[in-house]
Amino acid sequence: MKARAGFAGTSVAFPSESAYGEMLHDALEGEGVRVSQLVIPGGIPKLELPNGIDDVADRIWGLHANAGEFRTMLIPLEDGRE
Repeated sequence: MKARAGFAGTSVAFPSESAYGEMLHDALEGEGVRVSQLVIPGGIPKLELPNGIDDVADRIWGLHANAGEFRTMLIPLEDGRE
């Protein structure tokens, strides 16, 4: 991930949060505990999602309801660049 001046806080924290979440995902999946990460590249209001915030809520519900990979992108990374 490339650090961006206007997003210094999240640029520094994101790798640590991701690594910790993925460790929890791997350690707890056999115990029926699901840990997932939804990456939202950019500010939600600027993403111009067809159904707005409902699209984000639907994706979060999908992560809760269905087991899958640890990391999921809401939209492709390059589509969310501001």
